[in-house]
Parts: sequence; structure tokens; C-alpha cells
Amino acid sequence: MQIKKLTLSDAEQAYNMLIAADRTYSSLSAIKEMLSDKKTHIFGAFDGDKIVGISLCYELLRPSDKKELLGHGIDILPELRGRGIGTKINEFRKNWARENGFSEIWTVIRHDNIASRRANEKSDAKWDGKNSCVYTIKLS
Repeated sequence: MQIKKLTLSDAEQAYNMLIAADRTYSSLSAIKEMLSDKKTHIFGAFDGDKIVGISLCYELLRPSDKKELLGHGIDILPELRGRGIGTKINEFRKNWARENGFSEIWTVIRHDNIASRRANEKSDAKWDGKNSCVYTIKLS
């Protein structure tokens, strides 16, 4: 399993993976726009040449000038869920964020999504204690 930051050349495969993962709200034009935006980052898990998991992330800039990353969830192909792919994507994006000067990652998770909560907790994410589904990873 290889995890990498996706580029515009990965757009069609990323779109097809999201549709296969029942994310029917996705559009190819939106994926291309996101991959062209310097403040949006999409990380993909590859099994050979096939994308089997994706994490969408957006840069946040706070008044304190600290760079933070908002993780908009992780999508895994249904037949591969429960195999640790989400945890691997989390670890990759955590290391990528640290190497690129981010101070924190925010992830919003539905309270009933136990698999995503576990994947985040395995990556040292902590529940903020206030919101039922916001986890943060302190990077510095």
C-alpha cells in the first residue's frame, strides 16, 4: 500500500473511487478544481495502480498565522474497509502536514462512525471534549 498526495493526473481515478465508495455527491469537475487549488490537498491510498482510499483536506489560516489543516473525512472502497487503510492515510497526512509547517489537523467525524473515530485515535488524534465529533492532532 502506497499513500501519496494526488495530482491533477489522478482526478478521474479519484472521482471513480469516490463514486465506488458511494460518494455520489462528487463531480469530476470539482475534483479537478480541488486538485488545481494550492490550498486543497487530496491524499490517496494505492493498491498497485488503483486508488482504494482518499482523504480530502483544506488549509486553514488562523488570526495567529498558524497553518492548520481541515480533514474532510476519509473514504475507502467498501470491500476494503476495516483493513487499516484509513489509519495509514491518517499517518501519511499527519507526517505531510508536519513537514509542510502545519500546527494542527482538524477532523470532523460523525459520532456514529466508529471506524473513522478509531483510525483518528490510532493517529494520536484527541477528541476536543466540546463537540461530539471533532478530533484534533497537535503537530507542534
